[in-house]
Amino acid sequence: MRVVIAVTGGIAAYKVPSFISGLKNAVADEGNPFPEVYIITTEDALKFMTKLTLETSADRYVDSPSMFYEGKVHPSHILLSEISNMFIVVPATANIIGKIANGIADDLVTDTAIALPDSTVKIICPAMNTRMWENKAFQRNLAQLKEDEWQVVKPVKGMLACGTEGMGKLPSTRALVKSVLEMRN
Repeated sequence: MRVVIAVTGGIAAYKVPSFISGLKNAVADEGNPFPEVYIITTEDALKFMTKLTLETSADRYVDSPSMFYEGKVHPSHILLSEISNMFIVVPATANIIGKIANGIADDLVTDTAIALPDSTVKIICPAMNTRMWENKAFQRNLAQLKEDEWQVVKPVKGMLACGTEGMGKLPSTRALVKSVLEMRN
């Protein structure tokens, strides 16, 4: 099992290392080998997480336009789209959801998302302010992703980073892992 985790620029990015650990352990608890985890990020994600933290959490951190695989150089977004069984965007900002829903590919995360074959399990985990979550344009983009066979881990109600309470909080690590494992088939 190869999983590509795309981290975007939201405060909830701090949960990603714990999510990776929880996912690996949950898969191993089922008697399966640990999944191989690749991490890619948007530029803004690195304002919330360090590259070193992500490199330490995953099996491979990919940040270049090309990478070596089986002795050859491949465009990173194409190779990642070909070798992954599962592609998870966590946290998924309104910006990245809008880009993917509208076919905009302008960084490694969106390039990879647009290149994914239909056979890849595609999961998006939105996290944002309540007003952004409720916005009609955002909901239209989210509906488009669902139509395009993306699975959505809904955010939960709670205290948000901006100090307000409402819908838009990334679920707990345990809940995220459980949802992703249920969606993998």
